[in-house]
Amino acid sequence: MEYKPPTQPLCELYSLRMRKIWAEACAMNDLSYFVTASQQRAQTYKDFTEACIFEIGMMRIRARTNMTNMMAGLMMTGMDNIVAAAQGPGARSYWVDGHGGRHATSTGAEGANLLRAGMTTSKMNMGGMQHVA
Repeated sequence: MEYKPPTQPLCELYSLRMRKIWAEACAMNDLSYFVTASQQRAQTYKDFTEACIFEIGMMRIRARTNMTNMMAGLMMTGMDNIVAAAQGPGARSYWVDGHGGRHATSTGAEGANLLRAGMTTSKMNMGGMQHVA
């Protein structure tokens, strides 16, 4: 996403730091000192906003991927259950690696893995937002 500046002006110059810079600029009779500090603050705000927009977009992508994994896994394990019911007892089973679940088809085993992956990674990863801050 591209950064879009606000339609109304935002006054972020009221902070203690900016008031101190204003006082220093007045004492030095140098308005350019204050203007430069204000421009740097505006650029920092723009950079921060763009980084936040990017990270929120990445969180949406991860959430959609998890949702897709869960839905695909659910459909695949459902198909596997139908096959297992049709085969009856004594049919060939595939093991799901590391989880010990038996499935009538390799598709069912893969579906269980997808479902588990979608469910176990459904927590929001906030690492990117911590990096931005």
